[in-house]
Amino acid sequence: MNNLIEVWEDYASNYTAAATIARDYTRVKPNFTVAARRYPQDPDKMTRTNLRTGLNKGHPTTPIEKAVRPSQRKGIQSAKTKFVRSVVREVAGFSAYERRVMELLRNSKDKKARKLTKKRLGTLLRSKRKLEELSTIIQESRRAGH
Repeated sequence: MNNLIEVWEDYASNYTAAATIARDYTRVKPNFTVAARRYPQDPDKMTRTNLRTGLNKGHPTTPIEKAVRPSQRKGIQSAKTKFVRSVVREVAGFSAYERRVMELLRNSKDKKARKLTKKRLGTLLRSKRKLEELSTIIQESRRAGH
């Protein structure tokens, strides 16, 4: 029995952290290219390393900033467009259905107003936007005291 304990203590003293690391590296190493494809890095954080192979291979260069295309600005209202629409609204006023919807909103008939705008504008999303716009106009007119 004592002999077994001596052997075990001898084995434990030789079994260091370095031995575990060496043992782990003798196993099958993971395929780093697959891991890189599975977990893509952020291109802004990737810097080339001037090495021929590896994840960030190639000559280190400074990336060129891409210009913003007009299609990427779609949906963003410019100051000019906003101004033109406000002038047209001021000159032309509201259409007949808009005046009717505003009257319905003042009388708290929201559902009827929603149905009317949906019928006139075609979709529920457009209807909701129009109702929001008209309700803000009503609130502003109340604040102004008209």
